Amino acid sequence: MSCNVTILSVVPYGSTGQPVSSVVVKGSATECSGVVVKMTCGGLERIDSVSVNAQGLWQVTFENLNDAHCRCDDPNSSLAVSAYCKANPDCSDRKILQPISCQPYPCPTINHVNTQIPNCDQVMQAGVWNVTFSAVVNGTGVTNYV
Repeated sequence: MSCNVTILSVVPYGSTGQPVSSVVVKGSATECSGVVVKMTCGGLERIDSVSVNAQGLWQVTFENLNDAHCRCDDPNSSLAVSAYCKANPDCSDRKILQPISCQPYPCPTINHVNTQIPNCDQVMQAGVWNVTFSAVVNGTGVTNYV
């Protein structure tokens, strides 16, 4: 068997006309225990490395991008992602997205009694996930919570 690194998906997150906020890159690899992933968009370059799991899969998330030159659905912006095996840089794959078709931010799921959670539109208008709640602990034995 020979080394093989494949980028399975590149998913940028953000809103149309706005800077890309994060990019999730998923891939697979054989005969390779670790992968180096490079993401370039606008004038921004990020590099990360990750281990390959027992199923031969890997995932990297690039966050806090917010580069003015890396915009969602802008025909002048392009996003390039490359990945290679740490032990064998010749074993590689590359993907280019232009324009960058962004996905909306994923909504979290919180299953808790009597918790009011803002909807995605409210959160995106504020630009951050900020949920506040109060916990009521009934009974004995619980001394704190997080």
